[in-house]
Amino acid sequence: MPTNLLAVDDSATIRKCLEITFGSDDFNVTVVDGRDAALSKAADAGAVVVDAVLAGDDGYALAKELRSKLPKAAIILLSSRYTPYDAAKGQDAGIDDFCDKPFDSQQLIDKTKKAMAA
Repeated sequence: MPTNLLAVDDSATIRKCLEITFGSDDFNVTVVDGRDAALSKAADAGAVVVDAVLAGDDGYALAKELRSKLPKAAIILLSSRYTPYDAAKGQDAGIDDFCDKPFDSQQLIDKTKKAMAA
């Protein structure tokens, strides 16, 4: 049975890339552009990919909210060279792993599946 994956990014281009990346694997992908939409669509997500920087929102704070709603979901944070991954904030937010943008599609799929299996 496919896993429901929630992808949160404020860039339409990245949302489309995430939809394509996970759409060809065993995932049902829902893409949203920010915090409110993510929280309203999160109910049955088994995996979440969230950008560290969202327009007007903090990806770490959103990940922490999603972790409280989805204690068993795999949460992967997308960081960048401009906003590198902060391990302490990631641990506090309950993030399972991270991937730098631009991301390698297979690496992101592999990290997501590994986090789901943990």
